[in-house]
Amino acid sequence: MQSGNSSTRRTVAAARIILLAIMLLSCLAPNALGQSGSRTREPLGTGLRTGLKDAAPRSPDLPSTQAVATWGFEGTVDRASYRLAPGDLLAMSVWGMTDLIFDLRVTADGALIVPSVGAFSVEGMTLLGAEELLAARCAQSYPQSDVSLHLVQPAMMRIPVTGLVGYPGTISLPGGARLADLLELAGGILDGADTRGIEVISPGAAAMTYDHLAWLAEGHLGGNPQLHSGDRVHIRPAEIFCRVRGARPADESYRVSGGPLDRPFSVDTRLIALRGDDTLDFVLRAVGGRQASSCEPGVWVDRAADDADTHTWVPLAEAATFEVSSGDVIEIPFCQEWIAVGGSVNRPGLYPYLSGQTVGDYVFAAGGPTLTGRDDEWELWDPETGRKWEVSPEDSVSAGLHVWIPERRSHKISQLLTPIGTAVALAVSIYALTR
Repeated sequence: MQSGNSSTRRTVAAARIILLAIMLLSCLAPNALGQSGSRTREPLGTGLRTGLKDAAPRSPDLPSTQAVATWGFEGTVDRASYRLAPGDLLAMSVWGMTDLIFDLRVTADGALIVPSVGAFSVEGMTLLGAEELLAARCAQSYPQSDVSLHLVQPAMMRIPVTGLVGYPGTISLPGGARLADLLELAGGILDGADTRGIEVISPGAAAMTYDHLAWLAEGHLGGNPQLHSGDRVHIRPAEIFCRVRGARPADESYRVSGGPLDRPFSVDTRLIALRGDDTLDFVLRAVGGRQASSCEPGVWVDRAADDADTHTWVPLAEAATFEVSSGDVIEIPFCQEWIAVGGSVNRPGLYPYLSGQTVGDYVFAAGGPTLTGRDDEWELWDPETGRKWEVSPEDSVSAGLHVWIPERRSHKISQLLTPIGTAVALAVSIYALTR
């Protein structure tokens, strides 16, 4: 009987050890396959956001309608231009023989219901127009009295937005909001959009187009109109455009210091919508501007022609008179050249290029190899040609190259053998317990 109980206890212990082994191997397997604990070898800049805005993947639980929690007015509401919308909260004041104040709300069918007067439609009216109509309707019920109408709180509008935005759909925002507010809530304008002719379609009216890029680049308020209840917004792809390479994205920040620069501004090409008379000065301001005190006071313009392509250097002093053509590629030169150091180093990143420095100098600036990094057999990679070759710490290096520090072979072998050795040890233990 005791022998049977002992055998049962050994079987239970073996089962527990087997379960522990399975759990341990499931944790160690990713390391053996190189899925964690090691750096992936990717070209510098992989996965960076580019253009005006890149569309982030929509979360499954992201609602199609996004509401604004708080809102501030730009200033006093223009009574002659603000159009009433269902849900607007108004204050009606009567001053005369009897002083009265009523809270009124525009109904869903666009009407106002006024005590002792009745209901009348204000659909599509401005605040000033509704006040004049209200005063006329109140002449009999409130004689010899001054009647006024004031906006207390604007209603929430639902504006559909389609085309090249991050999150097309219906956006909720309060009355008085502008086109820029809508586009921000919709995830921003995507690269390649026609920012010179964004369509706003109002009920019963022809579509109006607005030069929103002029608002972004120069602050022209005409390119950022106020929206009204019932409006629809559509952003089309640009048909006439140029490309700008080397511009700093407006939605990303960068820093320059004496230490490493983990990420300078992106070098990806941005597409800028054009009109027929746009100058180089306008295009540069549209991508964030370029000061005359920059390292090189000018840009390169590549233009395709029927007879021959041209590569023209345009000084900034001539940018205001240089007209940009559709298909032009504008290259903004860097003020600083860089060396990228990656792999098994302590501080991977970008480091300023200094003539005469060796590969070892840059690896030392990056904190040297890690405990698992090699002390030799380093690699250089040219991102323009894709060529890779081995180098020594004493070798020279050119601007724009990537220095890569591989892991030690012994470290890779130990990563592979560790789970195997653990599995063997557990198997021996199980065998010993079940004998």
